[in-house]
Amino acid sequence: MQLASPRNLTIATAVVLVAVGGGLAIVAPHGVSITPTLVNLGLLVAGVGLGSAGLFALTTPNDDPHRWGNVLRSTCVIVAIVAAGGGIRAGLDLQQGAQISDDLWRDAPELGPGAVVLRANLVNARVVAPNRPHDPTDITSWDRLERTQRTRTFYVNTNSQGYRGGEWTTPAPGFRIACVGDSVTFGWGMTDNNAWPAILGRVLEEDVLNMGIPAGETEMLTRLVEQKIPTINADIVLF
Repeated sequence: MQLASPRNLTIATAVVLVAVGGGLAIVAPHGVSITPTLVNLGLLVAGVGLGSAGLFALTTPNDDPHRWGNVLRSTCVIVAIVAAGGGIRAGLDLQQGAQISDDLWRDAPELGPGAVVLRANLVNARVVAPNRPHDPTDITSWDRLERTQRTRTFYVNTNSQGYRGGEWTTPAPGFRIACVGDSVTFGWGMTDNNAWPAILGRVLEEDVLNMGIPAGETEMLTRLVEQKIPTINADIVLF
């Protein structure tokens, strides 16, 4: 059996293509679609294959009895190399897709047009967000664009009402403080226990609720207070 025969090389190339597709499906992070990657890789391989076949056909003498066999062999080798190399690069790119954040939000029309709040019962929802620069040289350095692309990963848990922290009991077990605010109150970029309402609760040893909503605007948060506070028995509202 001749491994370099056109037929065997065609079969081997097909196996490489299938293996690349299967490999991408395996390495793709959960929730990341490989369809766009396969389409782009397929277009690349097809373009390179057609271009190579045309080039080899033009450069092979017409009177060569093995002309088309040689064209097919050479094209298969090029296609296999491009598919393998492109598959490796595509796999690395897909791994970067693992940094896609989980969906935290649901629409909340009751709080006004375009309002969104956190989904209820989130468990270790992963968030990858830009890490804002804190070093003055980050905005003047020659590599400032790379520096400001830093990311921070943190995890969010919510209760059945869609807020950070444990479940709320009604009536309140004792003195209760409700903290309402935007990303600062929510604790954007921090773990649940490092948001300031959680710290306040530990310091005071009181029941402190975190009602922070990232990017919450004043009007929306005001509606939130009007709708939610009467039902949770809060003694103090920190807005």
